[in-house]
Amino acid sequence: MDTQKISSSRRWYDKKRFVLPALFLFFPLGLALVWMGEAFQKNVKIGITIFFSVMFVWIALSPKEPSKTVAVNEEKQEVVTSNEGGTVQFDANGNEVGRVEETSAIEEARKQLERELKTDFDDFDNSTYRNNIESLKMEVLLFALWAQIINDARKHNDTEVNKLADKLQARVAKLQSKEFPLMRKEAVRMANKNSNTNAMRISGKNNEVLEVIDPAFANPATIEQLQTTLLETIKTYRYKKTVYLTHKGQENFIYYEQPVLNDDDLIEVN
Repeated sequence: MDTQKISSSRRWYDKKRFVLPALFLFFPLGLALVWMGEAFQKNVKIGITIFFSVMFVWIALSPKEPSKTVAVNEEKQEVVTSNEGGTVQFDANGNEVGRVEETSAIEEARKQLERELKTDFDDFDNSTYRNNIESLKMEVLLFALWAQIINDARKHNDTEVNKLADKLQARVAKLQSKEFPLMRKEAVRMANKNSNTNAMRISGKNNEVLEVIDPAFANPATIEQLQTTLLETIKTYRYKKTVYLTHKGQENFIYYEQPVLNDDDLIEVN
């Protein structure tokens, strides 16, 4: 997917020309774009979800019998077996002596990395992701897509592709280090706006501490329940510490320190 900056009044994931390729290239992440955007009506979204879910299950359960083409080189007494994704070489005794990956897969990975590296990381426009919490999640998804591209590229045993993957990771890591502190701040601002309160605030050098203020926190069970509720958000935006106060200026309070990824670590994609 070409993630170069898109100048439009509509969000990029509201446009079919971006969502449709994502469905095929980044399923199931592409399916999330279908539901987060407005490119399709609800009944169409349901149809797309059913179709791709059935296809995904069918492919996953289908027996895989890769086609093979065997050729015998009588002079060197080598048997070369071509499988999907590469070529495996055996000697006359059936021992594997080498593997050669298909050039087309490597070339496609190289082209995709080169497209992503054309993105203007130094002039990244984050305004698209600042209107609401759904838009903020889309920025996290953007970093997840880059992580998937990088991880997939590293599966190829090719020096040039790996160097391009390293180069893209360095740029993504630098941008994440800039964006995650801003995303943490924005998440708190929007949470306060949606609840019409100022119950949340952030502190710390890189906005890494999330503070929540409520008289109900006099009961430790309430704190434990809220911490469980917020855990996914905490991990997504990488808050390293959450503090629970009954009032501003409280000296003795309950807090949690959670192990999260550093801002420059790639998002973990399953």
